[in-house]
Amino acid sequence: MLRILFATDGSASAKAALRFLERLALTVEDEVRVVSVVTQPLPGADIGVDMATGAWEVLADLRVREQLFLERDANEAAGRLADRGVIVSTELRHGDPAHEILKTAEAMEADLIVVGAQGLRGLERFLLGSVARNVAKHARCPVLVARDVAHDLQRVVVATDGSEHARHALQFAARLPLPAGAGCVVASVVRPYAPFPGLLPTDRAEFDAAVRAVNRQHRDAAEALTEAAAELLAQSGKHARAEVREGDPADELLGLAESEGADLIVIGARGASLIQGLLVGSVADRLLKSAPCSVLIVH
Repeated sequence: MLRILFATDGSASAKAALRFLERLALTVEDEVRVVSVVTQPLPGADIGVDMATGAWEVLADLRVREQLFLERDANEAAGRLADRGVIVSTELRHGDPAHEILKTAEAMEADLIVVGAQGLRGLERFLLGSVARNVAKHARCPVLVARDVAHDLQRVVVATDGSEHARHALQFAARLPLPAGAGCVVASVVRPYAPFPGLLPTDRAEFDAAVRAVNRQHRDAAEALTEAAAELLAQSGKHARAEVREGDPADELLGLAESEGADLIVIGARGASLIQGLLVGSVADRLLKSAPCSVLIVH
C-alpha cells in the first residue's frame, strides 16, 4: 500500500505528473490525496488597510477565481484516479505552496509526494526557491518531480553508490508499482582515481600500477554493489540489470537515462559524500535541473 500526496496547481506540468501517476500500477489498496494551494493573499494583507474599495473587490475576485479553478482541477484529477479504482480524496489549502504541501504530507504520513516540474509561473527548469525544489529538499519522504512520460514508463534508472540514502532509494524502487514489463537499470558511477604523482616520482611505473589497482578495486566494488541491487529488484518482481560507468556521476546518469530512453531516475537525496541536504551542485540537485525525465528523490 502506498499513501501518495499529489500536489496540483492546474499547470501543464501538474497534468504531466497526473499522467505519470496514471501509468503506475496502483491498486485499490493505494491511497491518493490530491491537494491544491490557494496562493492569492487576502485583500489588503500585504498593502495595508487603506486600500480603495475597488482594489479590495478585485483581489477578492481573483482569490475566488483561483480557488474555483483549483477545486475544479483537483476534482478532475481525483475523478481520473478514482476511475482506476484508487482511493482518492481532495484537499484545498491556503498559503505558501511548498510549506502547505509539506505540512499535508506529514499530516497524512505520505509515502510519496508527487509534484510537477514547473508551476503556473512557468519557471524555466529550477530556480532557487521554486516549489518543486523546496519540496524535494525539505520533505521527509520520497518526492517525485514528474515530467511527461515519453516511453510509457518502461525503463527506469536506479542510481546507487552504497550510501544509506541510496539503499533507501533502492528499497523504494522495489516497492514502486511500475507498469507490467518495465525494466530497471541499476547504475553506479565510479569517479576515476587520478592522484597527482608529484614532481619527481621515484618509480613512475610503480605509481601507475598502484593507481590502476585502486581503480580496479573501485570498479570491482561498484560491480558487486550493482549486481546485488539488481538482484534485490529482481526479487521484487522487476526486470533489472546492472551497469557500472566511470566519470562524473551526474553526467553519466544523465547520459544513461538518455541512451536508455528512461522516463524515471531514482536517486538518494544524499550520496556517499554525506552532503547535508539537497544542495546546489549535489548529484541529486543537478539531476533535478537537467534530467529530461522524471526524478524520484528518496531521503
